[in-house]
Amino acid sequence: KEPESMAVASGGRLFVANEKSHRIEVLDQKTGRRLGSIGEGVFQADVEGMQVRGKYLYAIDEGFDDAVEGRTAQPRSRVVIFDISDPQRAQFIGSFGSYGSGGGQFKSPDGLAISPDGKRLAVADQGNRRVIVFDLEALRQVIE
Repeated sequence: KEPESMAVASGGRLFVANEKSHRIEVLDQKTGRRLGSIGEGVFQADVEGMQVRGKYLYAIDEGFDDAVEGRTAQPRSRVVIFDISDPQRAQFIGSFGSYGSGGGQFKSPDGLAISPDGKRLAVADQGNRRVIVFDLEALRQVIE
């Protein structure tokens, strides 16, 4: 519906963030044929930037928690991680971050970048006008 960003993985898979359908489409890189989707039920709203490193796909969930009993929806800004080592089925590993201005918080995360050595993940946070850098090895130990 509304492609936002893309990432390429080994094995010829192309991941396309489908912003308004709250999921990531998986396509065959050569033919463009749809192989499936991941993230249904994980993303609350906009699927923003993505990066693939090894067997992991990192994506931004810039969404809102569901409104409950008349309360307004709460912003939810986080990075979600999928294990994409199985070409037939991606597994949601976990997430980190929340809405706000403190350490590890985002107001409007929009893009991701992974360092060439694969040790750091940078997140562009438009709402706070900053880039936050995370140690990927430390995050994996906490999330997995």
